[in-house]
Amino acid sequence: MRKEIKSKKRGKTVKAAAMLLALTLGLCSCGINDHLAETLPMEGLYQGDPVVDVPDAGSDQEAKGFEGKTDKASADKANSAQVPQNSITDSSNAVEETVQKDAAQDGPWSVTVTPNTADYTAEDGALIFSFRSDILTVYNSKDPDAAARVQQVVDKLSLQPEETLEMAKEMYDDSKKNNYEFYPNSSEQTYSMVQTNGYLSIIVDSYEYTGGAHGLPFEYCRVFGPDGSRLTLSDLFIDVEAARAKISEEVERQIEEQKKEDPDNMFFEGYEEYLPQLLDDDNATWYLSPDGLTVISNPYILAAYAAGTLTFTIPKDMDLGWKLPVYEE
Repeated sequence: MRKEIKSKKRGKTVKAAAMLLALTLGLCSCGINDHLAETLPMEGLYQGDPVVDVPDAGSDQEAKGFEGKTDKASADKANSAQVPQNSITDSSNAVEETVQKDAAQDGPWSVTVTPNTADYTAEDGALIFSFRSDILTVYNSKDPDAAARVQQVVDKLSLQPEETLEMAKEMYDDSKKNNYEFYPNSSEQTYSMVQTNGYLSIIVDSYEYTGGAHGLPFEYCRVFGPDGSRLTLSDLFIDVEAARAKISEEVERQIEEQKKEDPDNMFFEGYEEYLPQLLDDDNATWYLSPDGLTVISNPYILAAYAAGTLTFTIPKDMDLGWKLPVYEE
């Protein structure tokens, strides 16, 4: 069950960290997510509970140069990204089907998730790249058209491995030529979901490792109305700038309380300057939880990497000037 806790520390991150990626010459990374394949009701928030069915294995495929196997059944089923087959060994597997479910709250939305993974090895058998981009399928028991609208957005969130895979291959080749140790690269993307009074939030949890001391986690969100239309802060609030200011003030209040409790906290000096980044609509790092609007801070935005991913929940009874009846009883 996905829990929303004020100033909760968590271990994964979002996109602003991608800027750090450039600064560290590509030595860090982002990530990938969970997708779906069979319908079960989701009640409220949900994490992953294993489901009994295991997809049949597909046929093996040989690749030139780098060789390997592919579980084509899951790839076709999920319309997953095609990976260049002329440079790597693709050892793909659809792991057992899973569903994320929680009994905390009834609602019309449900999803299925099918893990979709692949390992790529060089001709000498060395692992160079691990990939996970799960398959998410969305359903709505009251409005199939609403589910279709959400699905159109979700399908565009799928992680594409080609660029990172090619980078891993080049790094491996260079390590062999220049005799230094190569660490296998990886990309991951999984999903969690929350529904609140008919409103649906999808949280995309990404992680990418391309060498260096550690990888780069990143979380971002997509929020939808009961009809499946994507919502921005402007859709939610009468005066969006006033709402942003109140949300930022509340996040700052929670941080200052945390700093009092933990003098050794890892918040950056002058973190207040970066609070507006948390309320961006393009790479949205906020979602609607049962307790209120929850804001995510990825590593390096407000605090050091070691602080992890932080969340701050703005109480639903705070007067933010709601335009939509998200929290009306």
